[in-house]
Amino acid sequence: MHFVPFARASRGVAVVSFAALLAASTSAQSVTFKPRVDFGTAQENARQSLCADFDQDGNLDIATTMEGNYQGKVEVLFGDGQSDFGSSFEYTSYGAWGITDGDFDGDGWNDLVSTAYGWASHGVHIALNDQSGGFAGGSTVSTLASPPVAAVSGDFDEDGLLDLAAASEAGGYAVDWFKGFGNGTFSSFHYVPNTTGKVGRRIYAGHFDGDGHLDLLLTHAGGVMVLLNDFLGTLGNFAASSGMPLTEDTTSAAIVDIDGDGQDDVLTGGSMLRVWHGVGDGSFTLLHAYPTSTGAAETELGDLNNDGKLDVLVVGLGGAQIFFGQGGGAFTAPQTVSAGIYPRSCVIGDWNGDGWLDIAITCGNVAGQSSYVSIYEQVPPTTVTYCVAKTTSTGCSPAIASSGSPSASAGSGFTISASQALNNKNGLLFYGTHGRASAPFQGGTLCVKSPIKRTAVQSSGGNPPPNDCSGSFALDFNAYVASGADPALIGGALVDAQYWFRDPGFTPPNNTGLSNALEFTLAP
Repeated sequence: MHFVPFARASRGVAVVSFAALLAASTSAQSVTFKPRVDFGTAQENARQSLCADFDQDGNLDIATTMEGNYQGKVEVLFGDGQSDFGSSFEYTSYGAWGITDGDFDGDGWNDLVSTAYGWASHGVHIALNDQSGGFAGGSTVSTLASPPVAAVSGDFDEDGLLDLAAASEAGGYAVDWFKGFGNGTFSSFHYVPNTTGKVGRRIYAGHFDGDGHLDLLLTHAGGVMVLLNDFLGTLGNFAASSGMPLTEDTTSAAIVDIDGDGQDDVLTGGSMLRVWHGVGDGSFTLLHAYPTSTGAAETELGDLNNDGKLDVLVVGLGGAQIFFGQGGGAFTAPQTVSAGIYPRSCVIGDWNGDGWLDIAITCGNVAGQSSYVSIYEQVPPTTVTYCVAKTTSTGCSPAIASSGSPSASAGSGFTISASQALNNKNGLLFYGTHGRASAPFQGGTLCVKSPIKRTAVQSSGGNPPPNDCSGSFALDFNAYVASGADPALIGGALVDAQYWFRDPGFTPPNNTGLSNALEFTLAP
């Protein structure tokens, strides 16, 4: 795989030294990255970034704003699908700070929006995708307040065309929105009442009161404002709700249904990462709060460890941290990621197409030095647990685990085990080489996609009767491969496995037990 330390060495930007490899861990609650690779950008003072497939080649690209030094540019770094971002396009955008994207002219290609951080020339600039790797044209609209520091797109008046909303730091109402005409141009500002005097940080769109209309959420120096659409029956007329009880500087947020109840929830970032449950009427209750040692200029969501639960990446001037999701809005203590100089923003994406999410951190660098985007390619773990075990009739949760390294040639040394099984019951390991599943099966969940292979029957052992959870199973899978029982088990094969055993405490045909599942790749 080819990495380019800097895309344009001719600009005289020094190569930032690679970060040390993060400590490897077999725990599901950490991830490992290769040494970071830095790609220089056109100007200094990078601010915000996002990722999308702007050139429609199937690979994610990264766009970033640079305030510059009384200048300003937006640059798109094009991904090649192998974690290389050596090709780029840049265009002038005065005092570029905030950024968002969307198809604003209806041609099926993502366009870009940047906000101008300035007093005399403040506003929102739209650059249209030319479908050839560049951006040009579009329009510029002025905000009532100044300077605008963030933007978001959405169909706020429900006419089928994307509109824009912007958040500003000072100079009047902190939120304006602009009606989109579908051709890359927009109306003049519509200010949002009740936002006067707020020092805006970021702005987001979501559904917070259950009426189906797209609402706004403003993070600001004194907390968060939830701005509900369709006030007094008029779309695009926003009114502040009771929101959430928060009075600290809130620098970022993320919108997601984190607890799976069908209602948008909110994660807010600052000195604390806070998880808020959306009640459904525009109000929120606090579920969890976690200290951040880095600040949170950006808060991004993604399943980084592939366990089916969303994780959170926060980036601030103090560095970067990953909080791993436990379900229901709970997160673990964070893993720290070594970042470059003045980290300002981050994005999450699969830069190399291996099915594992990677990250990128945009750094402002020291004064007078061009900024850069650091690419962190994830090193997939040897084994991953996933899926949900079936609780036994005695109330235990059978847990699959492994030790050693899977190999098609080692002959031994990779043991797959299961604990918390019923004692003195017959069971076996079943597996497949066609990926994961999640389907109802015998009162539990089948986690392995058909066709399925089965190993020989084993006894769980454990305590004498009555039934308890002292049973366990173990199989040296490398030895099983070496036996030649399955010709499909060759180097490079992706294997998913799950334990099954008898559980007479349930009514037939559901009188069985099921562990969660294990996924691994056989080394050559």
